[in-house]
Order: sequence, then structure tokens, then C-alpha cells
Amino acid sequence: MTPAELFQRLKHEIHSTTGKNALVFLVFLCVSAVFWMLLALNDEIQREFDIPVELTEVPDSVTLISSPPQSINVSVKDKGSALVRYQWGGTPPIKLRFKDFRNSDGRIVMGENQISSVVRSYFGTGAVISVSKPDSIAIAYTTRPGRLLPVRLNIEAHADPRYVINGPITVSNDSVRIYSAEDIPVTFTHVDTYPSSHSGLTDTSTVMVKVKVPSGMRAVPAAVRVTIPVEPLISKTRMVPVEVVNVPADKSVVTFPSEVEVSYLIPMSQYNNDDFSVKAYADYNKISPLRSITKIPVGLPLLPDSYRSAVLSTDSVEYVVEQK
Repeated sequence: MTPAELFQRLKHEIHSTTGKNALVFLVFLCVSAVFWMLLALNDEIQREFDIPVELTEVPDSVTLISSPPQSINVSVKDKGSALVRYQWGGTPPIKLRFKDFRNSDGRIVMGENQISSVVRSYFGTGAVISVSKPDSIAIAYTTRPGRLLPVRLNIEAHADPRYVINGPITVSNDSVRIYSAEDIPVTFTHVDTYPSSHSGLTDTSTVMVKVKVPSGMRAVPAAVRVTIPVEPLISKTRMVPVEVVNVPADKSVVTFPSEVEVSYLIPMSQYNNDDFSVKAYADYNKISPLRSITKIPVGLPLLPDSYRSAVLSTDSVEYVVEQK
């Protein structure tokens, strides 16, 4: 059916007796809904609201030690018409001016009566406020400049067996500024982060870690960004010379073969810059006195940390001892 045909059919249905009756019913239904809404809005209802809190006009010289509550939870009873704008239009923040609630002991304090008064002003005098949480607010602040202290990481990180932490773990801020309403003890020389553990890492990871400070103090920033460099391990194989050590001065030893194959895992970024001089070592003192044993054990020296799971293709080589 084309749109034109559909339109003509709807037009015909509307002008029919059934269509006219349905249209009249819908009109009366809408009118009834409007009257019901008007009556409902005139009734008293009780609702709970979480009202955001915003502390304003804080001087630049002031640093808050503790944070104000994010919101005040209130139970309000009032006419539906008075509360509908908060239900449908959202709740704007309650703005508390710093100078209105500061006191002489370095705190911003609001008691239960003050909070109730602010909330009543927010909703209007006709509202009945039956519950308010928190019932009091106390925010410590200071005008002291603070002290810059180094951050000591308390983090444990482990890569997946196929990956490696390649490089130092770095932190976005190596120091933070500590604020306190009281004098900071001279013995307080650094701050630690809260313990943080990460395992099975398969890619470079960045995590936010909170700074741990004693009660009554504040760190700015309160958290630091920690970067853990992780990259995949890839297999590499190369031929390395065999060197015999502890050979007497009047003798020389020739091994067969003179080179052996070594396989190991290395971080991907170092694959093309792998210039570490690797040698396989054999110890002259381990030559067996039995003529029937014609091989000498070979092994690897201490390798850099970037070399993982290094193995030789053979554990021994044949040799010939020559007299000089």
C-alpha cells in the first residue's frame, strides 16, 4: 500500500461513525487526564531529594582540608505543584558561602538548625522538612602554604608470563603538597601511596593511586598517575662462540663446534638493538680424566635481565687439547 493510499484510508476511517466516536473518546480522555493532574498537583505529597552542595566564594588563600558533603538528603512534604519542578526539572545545588559559615578555629561549621534553615529557604516556607542527612557539617580549612613532600610508591606489578615490565615504573608527580591546619612535623619527610597490586599485565598500564596522608591533612593532588611499561616477549636465536676458561698457560683447547646456538626471549623493543656480547663458556677443570669421555660441558654466563629463558642447543661440545 502506497503512502497516498494509506492516507486516504485513514481519512475515510476518521470520517466514519466509528472513527468519530474514537476521536471523541480520545478528546474526553485527554481532558480527564488534565483534570486529574491538576487535582493531583494540589494534593500534599512527600518525596526524598538529594540536593547537591556547592561551597562558594572560597578565598584563594584558603585550602580545604576536608571536603564538603556532595549532597544533602532531605524528605520534603509539600503540595505536588510546589515539588513538581524538583521532580521533573532537577535539583539545582545549594550554594553555601564560605564567609557565612566560617569560624575562628579554622572550620566551616553548620549545625542542624542552620541546615534546616537553608533547606527551608531552598524549598520555600510552605514545605515541611522532616529528615535531613547529614544533620551537621564541619569542614576543616587552612591558610598555611603547605609543604612539598616526595611520593614513595607502594605498588606491586607483575606481567603475564609472555610479557615483561621493561623499564622503570614512573609517576606523574614525584612530590605532592601537604596541607594541615596544624604545623607539619619535621619528621614527616615523605608520603606513601596506598598499596596497589596489578598482575597478568599484557600492555603498558596507567593507574591512579591515592596518596596516603594522616588524618587532619590533605595532599594536592590527592592521587598520582602511575605508568607501568609492559611489552611482549619474542623469541630470538643466534650463534655464539664457545670460550674455554681456566686453561693452563702451556695448553690450548679447541672445541667442536666452535659456536653453539642460543635461544632466548627478549622484549620486542630490543629485538633489533640486541648488541650484548653473549658467549658460551666451558671450564677446562671439568674435562674428565677418562679418555672415553670426549666432551666438555658448556653453559651460559650471567645474562642481562632483559634475556629470559635462555637455553643452549647443546649441553656439551667435543674438544681437543693442544700443547703449546
